[in-house]
Amino acid sequence: MFEKMEEWALLYVTGFLPKGGPKIAIPPDTLIANQLIQRDTRVGTFSVPTRNNLLSRVLAIGAVVAITVSPPATAGVAGQWQDSPAIWSATCGYCHAQVVVGPVLFGRGLAPDFISLWVRSGQGKMPAFPASEISDAELQSLTDWINQQSGAEETPP
Repeated sequence: MFEKMEEWALLYVTGFLPKGGPKIAIPPDTLIANQLIQRDTRVGTFSVPTRNNLLSRVLAIGAVVAITVSPPATAGVAGQWQDSPAIWSATCGYCHAQVVVGPVLFGRGLAPDFISLWVRSGQGKMPAFPASEISDAELQSLTDWINQQSGAEETPP
């Protein structure tokens, strides 16, 4: 139907062929998908032949689903939190209260600058939480809330 893969790609995107005016018929998506599957896949500067078998297709679909469905590895987006207990439950409480990977923070009266430094830079098993995940105002509110909690035996709400 098309001499080169580039011809149908250009037609599909623009509706025109490089050699002359518009074509009326655009190939169905399944035809385009099959042509893509049967061609070599370009990876960087190398061409890797695609494997045209069921196992390869199932693995490729599985990889796409796994990437799409997996939860994000970050705390979230700054401004999404309702209050300090919500920030604590979603970001800090798992390691600092439930699993106790990090030290207990309640009842220690930690300096706000100290908490801010650790939260922003992270060290060891503590991940960094940039301002894009927890805003400065949210971090200050969280710090004040942590310092108001009474002690190690206290559990977060």
